[in-house]
Amino acid sequence: MPSGNTGKIIQALTVKKKTVDLVFLDGETLTLTHDLYTQQYYYVGKVLDDQTLANLKEAIRMQPLLTYAFGLLNKGKYSEYQVREKLYRREAKKPQVDEIIHRLKQAHLLEDAQLMKEWENHYRLRHYGPRWIQEKLYQKGFSSSLVKTMMDENDQSLNSVQSLVPTLLKKYRTRSAQAQKEIIKLRLQARGFSHHIIQKVLQTQPDNLLDQEMDNLKNDFEKITKRYQNRYQGKMLQEKIINFLLGKGYNYPNIKRFIKESHDAD
Repeated sequence: MPSGNTGKIIQALTVKKKTVDLVFLDGETLTLTHDLYTQQYYYVGKVLDDQTLANLKEAIRMQPLLTYAFGLLNKGKYSEYQVREKLYRREAKKPQVDEIIHRLKQAHLLEDAQLMKEWENHYRLRHYGPRWIQEKLYQKGFSSSLVKTMMDENDQSLNSVQSLVPTLLKKYRTRSAQAQKEIIKLRLQARGFSHHIIQKVLQTQPDNLLDQEMDNLKNDFEKITKRYQNRYQGKMLQEKIINFLLGKGYNYPNIKRFIKESHDAD
């Protein structure tokens, strides 16, 4: 070994099924993955200087993290932020994380812009509105600048709301027309749609809501009358019925109209 050479000489090299062992003259052994082994040319008698040896040891320490990160993206979809957080939870250091992120991008496994668009389309197909989608994208770790590029497409939001309203009307069909609109409005707001879009769709609903309301009013009137008629009489009974129906969201003139028509029928 030349004078002043502080490197190490490979004494033996053993290729195993999943790893390769480098054994040095001083007895130290380094175990490499096949991927790491093929990145350099190693042979018996090769001298590794201090810097090369330090780099190799760092690569060995980083290999499990790199394998974990590649496996993570092969199994699911994650943003750069999410991958970084998962690596930090495995006690990776920032230089290691930066290097792994760089390699993932080189392998085209980590592309936030494309991934964000895929998630955006996924949520739109499930009929969520822009505000809800943006919040979800922030939670997944996409940057503010990237999320702001998401298009708030009014036509697309309008179509989504129009698709949802019939289902919601059917779900809440036993409620008063006013109560239906209020709860539908709240449900659509919770899904991230704007007030403007919601109002635009609700204003175009068919006029048969009033007919449905009168049917619902009739059913609720009969139920509450049966419940109260043995406890209250005359004016008190009527007041209790009216207050109950008002609490259900029915229009007062419709209630009075229905009670009058019911009395006339009697």
